[in-house]
Amino acid sequence: MFNLLVSGMAMLLAAVISLMGMFYLGEAFTDTRDKQVYAQSINSAQQIEAALKMYQADNGYYPSGTSEQILSELVKDNYLSFVPAGDWVVGKGMLIRALDGPDMCAGVNRVAGYDVTLVSDRTGCPVCTEDEFKQWPACKNL
Repeated sequence: MFNLLVSGMAMLLAAVISLMGMFYLGEAFTDTRDKQVYAQSINSAQQIEAALKMYQADNGYYPSGTSEQILSELVKDNYLSFVPAGDWVVGKGMLIRALDGPDMCAGVNRVAGYDVTLVSDRTGCPVCTEDEFKQWPACKNL
């Protein structure tokens, strides 16, 4: 009987520790994901930007077409070794990667060092057209 009581207490203690870990460490795992998305997005954007500049320097013009066509042409002509992960929108003077919702948008902005509490709708993800947020790495289109 004593063994049953000790086993029950051990399972209860393990459950409490698991719940505490999820509650207190959950943000650490979210921040790690946000840091990874931010670093990957910045790195990929820099690679695409450099490839576009080299293409323009070699050909005298930027590649044209849809974003997929532009990225495929950069790979085909060896300016990129592969198309970076993510849904990229590429155009003249524009390079955008779609993120998975306002939580990821806010996380990327937080990782980049911006005060997400300044956003009026409290999502941490500002509207792209608002002047005060033009330098933020993540925003939403309306």
